[in-house]
Amino acid sequence: MSRFASASSALDSKRTSQCNGLRHGASTRRRLRALPEGQVQLVACCDLYRDRADAFAGLYGVPATAIYTDYHAMLAKERLDIVSVATWPDVHSRLVIDTAKYRPKGIFCEKPMANTWGECKKMVAACTNAA
Repeated sequence: MSRFASASSALDSKRTSQCNGLRHGASTRRRLRALPEGQVQLVACCDLYRDRADAFAGLYGVPATAIYTDYHAMLAKERLDIVSVATWPDVHSRLVIDTAKYRPKGIFCEKPMANTWGECKKMVAACTNAA
């Protein structure tokens, strides 16, 4: 089983995490609910606010030991196949570039991808270089 969250049937049992932000991540949550059993395992989540991370974890069965307020700590500890970035757009670029260094099989970033075309190009370059 893989560790992440995606509605793609091409994913085969992946380990997943969710980086949340204030009221963001609704589309990711809908995708999580729509996945067939056993295809994806949500194994970690991260939010700057612990109470929000706890609430998200409670909805999706994320163990208390895999709830983070520091995404660097989550990326370093968890062996993730896919990371979902569902935060405010102004931090998408930094989160995706930092996440790429850990070489997950996929990074899902909610729209808009970034605030500028230059940030988008840096994100693509970071993911390409990490592949």
